[in-house]
Amino acid sequence: MQIQNPVQCGGTGQGAGSILASGYNIEIDITPNENSPTWASLRSGISSFSHTTNDVIEKLDYIEGNGWAFTEIIGAQYIVKVTGDRISGDPAQDFVFQRALKIGCQRKTNCRITDPDKNIVQSVATIANISLPAGKASQRASFTFEIHFNGEPFYIPYEPEP
Repeated sequence: MQIQNPVQCGGTGQGAGSILASGYNIEIDITPNENSPTWASLRSGISSFSHTTNDVIEKLDYIEGNGWAFTEIIGAQYIVKVTGDRISGDPAQDFVFQRALKIGCQRKTNCRITDPDKNIVQSVATIANISLPAGKASQRASFTFEIHFNGEPFYIPYEPEP
């Protein structure tokens, strides 16, 4: 058996260019009523997240399509779903769960997501569908919640310093 030194990582093999979910940073403003944000990262206890544009789709069936439909995206809402284990004392998680039984403006905050390439998506957001921590007696208390961006989010591309 022939070994390769040095061991090559990346390249054209399996996993080349892969991005790990842990490379993303989801932050919420835990002082949304103050003049400047206090960003708290949703990392401790977070096991997974997903994000989607939750498209509003208009499907059009016209004669010209000979039975084939056309689709237009006529609206969207950027939504982030977060899943994890409850860590009491974590500022971001505490902020979310202190609002579980609140409605209206008490569920609003600012949110920003930085991707592994340092691009940022940011907006005012609403914390929704909070599933309170629960589970089996011998397991950590797990939860889910969603962050619904309000309106079109701002996209801030990364610009390296010259």
